[in-house]
Amino acid sequence: MNPLEQQTTWPNIPINYENANFPVDSEGRVYHVGAKKGEVFNRILTVGSKKRAELISKSLDVIYKRIESSRGFSIISGMKNNKKISIIATGMGIAMIDFMLREVRGITTGPIVVVRLGTCGIIDKTVSLGTVLIANQSTFIHRNPDAFLPLNDQDNNSNNNNNNNISPYTICKPVPGYKPLINQLANKYESRANECKEFDIKYSLGTNCSADTFYAAQGRFLSQFDDRNDSIISDLNEKFHDIVSLEMESFHIYHLSNCAVGEQNKIYGAACAIGIAQRDTNDFLQSDLITVIEKFSGEIILETISEFEFPNFDDDEIPNIFQ
Repeated sequence: MNPLEQQTTWPNIPINYENANFPVDSEGRVYHVGAKKGEVFNRILTVGSKKRAELISKSLDVIYKRIESSRGFSIISGMKNNKKISIIATGMGIAMIDFMLREVRGITTGPIVVVRLGTCGIIDKTVSLGTVLIANQSTFIHRNPDAFLPLNDQDNNSNNNNNNNISPYTICKPVPGYKPLINQLANKYESRANECKEFDIKYSLGTNCSADTFYAAQGRFLSQFDDRNDSIISDLNEKFHDIVSLEMESFHIYHLSNCAVGEQNKIYGAACAIGIAQRDTNDFLQSDLITVIEKFSGEIILETISEFEFPNFDDDEIPNIFQ
């Protein structure tokens, strides 16, 4: 362990915040992520699972800081190849990605590069379990609650009582990731082809879909609920010929990256996910194999992030408060 390594765990006492628009405490720590300026770096590898973050952090050259927020975020900041990098575990869903990107954006100076390593379902029948699926672009599917409301009183004589003329799910137009970064990530896997072969790790590029829920919007059937989701996967395959993955986070990274305003607020985003569930056959990847791919892919992404060159910005000029 680095003797300089610091740990911040949220105290079990009331904390007062200022600014209802962008809440921070008296130390400048943001409301959800729990970090302050200087504790999160401009190069970010993000994952859903804290266990995955801990596993990947073993590939850092040095660790400066660990933060456990009261809102479910885990941050490990350190160095890789002389570059300052933060690993952030967010938990699941677009809300957590929104908290992370907006609050980290608020406590960092200059552009950010962020790459996500997640897990996903595979919706391409030709793709095998364990394949790392890199998203060229991502679409978003979300449930439309209006479709599930009962009809109004004047339609009570109808044969059914649901708004069947309203689509129960909406599929958004796809949003691209940052192509040079995506290509850099794919090339990094290609450059370590011998190791990929040794560990039987494959990678593929294609369209990703993020959903607002794990069950209904991803086409999982639960008899206890009216979800009307039988055709979701077939609809996605019909709409996007190269769609491969279905999960809950990547779209929002790409969406917010494209919505960042100004050169100094730029976010360069890429996302990939390990295909752990083949939706066509209902097969699931064994946990020991998932760990092998997580470790290897974590190393690949750390190298990719450390080698990324910011256009018109040198993040080495930002002081390292831990040194």
